[in-house]
Amino acid sequence: MLIYYNYYSDSKGMMNFEKFTKFCKDFSLFPDIIAKGKISNFFYTLAAIHTQAEGGNNDESAMRGRSLMGNSKFGANGKAIDQPDNDVIDQHLFIEALALCAFEIPYSDP
Repeated sequence: MLIYYNYYSDSKGMMNFEKFTKFCKDFSLFPDIIAKGKISNFFYTLAAIHTQAEGGNNDESAMRGRSLMGNSKFGANGKAIDQPDNDVIDQHLFIEALALCAFEIPYSDP
């Protein structure tokens, strides 16, 4: 999976929401399997964890993560409204995001 992450990440090895959404579109996760609101919730919650881990403003990032657990609204650029452009995830959180997306795949016992 790291090869895919490297393709979609920036020169600093970080992935923003726009690139994560592009990954989801390119691999038919969105809109075929998971709604954009869920993708947004997963990404920005994980981005808040990244900000906390990197020593960012813990109160602000925690509030952003918690506020996204409800319904998200999107601007014309597809970005969740009121989300800063500097929210990013690293390769480890990318794998976590994919795991969360995997839980959204409907499964029924044969």
